[in-house]
Amino acid sequence: MTAPTADRESVEKSLFQLTRELELLISAGLVLALLQLPGVLDEWWMRTMVHVGGSAFGTVFTLYYVGKLVAYGLIAAIASHFLLRGFWVAIMALRTVFPDGIDRERLDQGEVLRKFYDERLVSLDSIEDVVDRISASIFAFVFLFLFIFLMLAVWAVVAWTVAFLALKITGNEAVVMPVIVGFFILYMLPQWFVTWADKKSKTAPISERTEKLALKLMRWMYYPTLQFVYSPVFFTFASHSSRRKVNALLVTFLYTMVAVFAFSVFSARGVIAYDSYIYYPSQSREHQLLPVNYDNLRDPDTPASEPSIQSDVIEGPYLRLFIPYDAREDNDRIRALCPGVPPLRQEGFFFASKKKLPPARIAQLSSCLDKVYDVHLDGKRLENPGFVFYRHPAARVAGRLAMIPVGTLQPGRHLLTVRHAQLPGVKVDEEADEYFIPFWK
Repeated sequence: MTAPTADRESVEKSLFQLTRELELLISAGLVLALLQLPGVLDEWWMRTMVHVGGSAFGTVFTLYYVGKLVAYGLIAAIASHFLLRGFWVAIMALRTVFPDGIDRERLDQGEVLRKFYDERLVSLDSIEDVVDRISASIFAFVFLFLFIFLMLAVWAVVAWTVAFLALKITGNEAVVMPVIVGFFILYMLPQWFVTWADKKSKTAPISERTEKLALKLMRWMYYPTLQFVYSPVFFTFASHSSRRKVNALLVTFLYTMVAVFAFSVFSARGVIAYDSYIYYPSQSREHQLLPVNYDNLRDPDTPASEPSIQSDVIEGPYLRLFIPYDAREDNDRIRALCPGVPPLRQEGFFFASKKKLPPARIAQLSSCLDKVYDVHLDGKRLENPGFVFYRHPAARVAGRLAMIPVGTLQPGRHLLTVRHAQLPGVKVDEEADEYFIPFWK
């Protein structure tokens, strides 16, 4: 009986060791792969956000936001696993070289350090055990976090889809937020009721009707909220620690990822920065040159999200000015400037139609878009720049293109200014955008 038992223990130990080695290899591969994911999501967001506004913008941002949180969460957890498992391997190797661990008698320590470490110093075995348990639990915790966010993402997508359907049916954008709020209530209210009923049943009997309703709601929520996937993992953690600690850990992890996401957004926009340019203004209006406003300076894969011209130095007779259609703001401005002009369709998903618009309708829409921005060259307003409909090659951004003659301009620096037109009845337009594009002839 002793030999088979010993052989089985040896096999289990070998499998245990192999599993840990595989975890280390998987973590290393996942860290390298996942480090690319935030950049891919940022690129997708940058190329998508310029095409949407209003409710459609909220849908796209929800997908981007959840995707970035999941990506940062996975990177943080799996990188931690990789480091901890590597530390565990180091401890194992150290114990192999020094199987007896710390030889306290050979340490040159006085009574102070000896008394302190008698109370505080832990063995390599203890460290190995703690690190192993944490490392083995991280993968499960990561997927618990992932499944909870997947559930939230599914509900968010369903809510936005229903909101879009309501928008298509009613033609009124005001229905979108009530639908979203309604889905949030539909998601939270049953859980609040079940939690209340369960908590009350701990201290006093509840009515049969209340119990039946709570169980019925639980059966209804079990699959739509993906509890059948993450509940076993969650309750495993909770039963070996406490539900409050697990919830606190999840909430802390979530808000940490939210903070990382916010920091990445603010850092990309220059709101948060770190340098020593203490005499250099971050915004200098007509005295600055921004690459986003020039096709030759902007990254070819970066969408033309602001008004732009072909180059900082104009060699030909025409200045090619492109003004993107900013759906997040321009839709509202067109409604204010052209109140009697109906839109071609509702925003969001649609099936493209090959039906040709009447020339009068195209001219009407063109006239409205021309009213959104005022264009000035060297301080002089251009009354009729001759805009045409145009999609910029970078990300196919929709907008307006004008070929402005500059052949008679004197050599030197010139300034093109593009600003939102004054809205009727608005004295101070806080949302108005203004762009300064210097160029040289």
